[in-house]
Amino acid sequence: MLVFISDLHFVDGSAGEHNIPYRALEYFFDDLAAIANKPSNDIKEITLVLLGDIFDLLRTENWFDYPVDERPWGANEPAIEVHAQTLFDAIVNHNENQEDDKQQKWRTFQRFRQGLADLPNRCNLDADVRLFYLPGNHDRLVNRYSSLRQKVCDCLGIPPVWHDPKNFFPNTYEDLAYGVFARHGHEYDKYNYEGGIAYTWDDYQRVPIGDPITTELVARLPYVLARRLAAVSWLTSQEKARIKRNF
Repeated sequence: MLVFISDLHFVDGSAGEHNIPYRALEYFFDDLAAIANKPSNDIKEITLVLLGDIFDLLRTENWFDYPVDERPWGANEPAIEVHAQTLFDAIVNHNENQEDDKQQKWRTFQRFRQGLADLPNRCNLDADVRLFYLPGNHDRLVNRYSSLRQKVCDCLGIPPVWHDPKNFFPNTYEDLAYGVFARHGHEYDKYNYEGGIAYTWDDYQRVPIGDPITTELVARLPYVLARRLAAVSWLTSQEKARIKRNF
């Protein structure tokens, strides 16, 4: 069975709470088990493809802590790499340590790894679930630095035999047995892909205008609003937070 997921957009929470709850992953694995255990399907293997924008390194207010030259569209590569690592860690920590209404930790990525590990027994598979990761436009930086590729593999539980972080993640997935060819899809959006039709690594690493639009416009507006609200004395802190959240 071949399964695709894209656009989960895990964020650090600084630009709004948009993360899916861990329960969504539990329902997902329950559904996979139900499909695989249906006798008429006769499923003996599962391949899961994460098809881009799993981690969102753009929708955050934390880039504003750094000079423009050290943001994803800047030229200071060593600094960008360090900041991107910090933001990636913030995404993971935020999704591991959020609490539900019963004050239970989400542990999203821990539950994801455990869910994958449990599937072979739950589904009577002949082998472990194969996991593939493809970057999209919001996690473009992941493929730029091996340090980030290592973090992705560690976070998702991708062993070196499946992918060596020294190598780039692929931008396409092809499986002739299933008759499938897949991309994230931003290649067909002029605002989020500025490379050519050769689709080389350099093409994918050209900064599209959608990157600064997401951060400098969409994420910045509530950020600036909150800073201005801070000087307003006739609103409570709860009202200010609600205005920013709604905005």
